Amino acid sequence: MRRPHLALAALLALACTKKRPPPRVSAACATLEVLHGDVSIDGAPARTDARVGCDGTVRTGEHGRAILRTDRGLELRVAGDAEVSLREGQPRVIRGRTFASAWGDQEHVLSQGEALTLRLTDAALAVERERGGGRVVVVRGEVSFRSADRQGQLAQGEALEDVVRCYRGDGLAGC
Repeated sequence: MRRPHLALAALLALACTKKRPPPRVSAACATLEVLHGDVSIDGAPARTDARVGCDGTVRTGEHGRAILRTDRGLELRVAGDAEVSLREGQPRVIRGRTFASAWGDQEHVLSQGEALTLRLTDAALAVERERGGGRVVVVRGEVSFRSADRQGQLAQGEALEDVVRCYRGDGLAGC
């Protein structure tokens, strides 16, 4: 005896269990530790040990403090009223003060706005960026730098003053 309703039920069950594509998850390239106050990731309030996307942005309020650790091993201590963005996982100080540390033999890249690229291996440095310019001070080790008009190396205790001027698209309004 034929049972068409069973065949129809089997077909419906098969159609309903068809695999759906997994939900899109953006890649993350860093972990954020909130130390104090107002800290956000891509405009949303951040929780401690949150993951930051490879093209994400971290902002701190006036009293905010955070540590951003990239998966590649660079650690950035972000001070109050600062902004750090990741572009394909590479950190970029948009504004404010940040203290960066790297250990070991792996080279790390950190940018100050669009105009200055810093390369560090087993080194630490302070980066400040505000309207009209910025400053880099090497605290430990050596750091190489490259800007539109010059390049070189900085040793422990050396500073690079006002190297970064305002460039189009660098994110600082009113430069």
